[in-house]
Amino acid sequence: MSIDKWIFITGANGFVAQHLIQKCLEEENTQIVGVGRSISRERVAQDSRVHYQVADLTNSKEMDTILRQHSWKRIYHLAGENRADLDHSNVWKDNVYASLLFLDALRKLELESLESVVMIGTAMEYQEQEMVITENSIVEPTSSYGWSKHLVTSSAQWFARKYHLPIICVRPFNLIGPGAKEGIIPWIAQQLKAQYPFVELPVTIHLRSLGGIRDYIDVRDAVQALYMLSEKASICVGDCYQICSQKGVSVSQLVSTWEEVIQYPIKVITQNMTSSKGEDCFIGSYEKIRRFTGWKPTYTLIETLSDLWKETFR
Repeated sequence: MSIDKWIFITGANGFVAQHLIQKCLEEENTQIVGVGRSISRERVAQDSRVHYQVADLTNSKEMDTILRQHSWKRIYHLAGENRADLDHSNVWKDNVYASLLFLDALRKLELESLESVVMIGTAMEYQEQEMVITENSIVEPTSSYGWSKHLVTSSAQWFARKYHLPIICVRPFNLIGPGAKEGIIPWIAQQLKAQYPFVELPVTIHLRSLGGIRDYIDVRDAVQALYMLSEKASICVGDCYQICSQKGVSVSQLVSTWEEVIQYPIKVITQNMTSSKGEDCFIGSYEKIRRFTGWKPTYTLIETLSDLWKETFR
């Protein structure tokens, strides 16, 4: 008789989690517990092996109770706050304080069954730089969000060393794909949908500026990276890995790719809010994670945008 493998996912109502849950369900005899502050119906997977629970990660008693329910094999800590409109105290409470409580609860459990704990950070932990960013690049966040996630990453690595927890940290770059609600790409998709079917040409969209070069990675590729890291936990624990495409994409290139997707010309109206520093750039290297796991991205930008465009009409 086969034994169920229990997987625990925080931030179960989020963009990454919805894809990770589907990936984990590909494995036989898997049971998943997903926790979040709230669980929206559209996020709920139609599968009896997925068990959703509403919980507050800043409540240590709630987390202790939930974590003691099963002998976990893998844990993915995806919960966190990245909204720029929140004040600093909320960002630090939801990211740093909640993560420290979570890590301390894990420490107390002393689970022999636990193979891996994947903690999600962000590329915003780094400072802007012209060269390609690696895991050894200077860490100097320029936002409260970036600092909060860097403290989570640093704390997780300390817990891994001090208490021998199988923790793996990741720093994803700009995540895009089906299910995305925030960021420039979904914003463009929403504006295009509002004008569909296209009558007046060119199609007009409004953006803050055309400045900036970013590294975009499909969420489905990112989830595959998380999964492969957890499978290779024995050689990856205690370290940090970037998840990125290793390609820089300007806003102009984004618009051109959207034109390919919709097969119509697009006119961009900007607010001329370009950075005084010039063209800020965030491009990562995935060489380290490729070396340890064999992972590399598979989705092209046009494939990702095409899938996102199709999803807007479902």
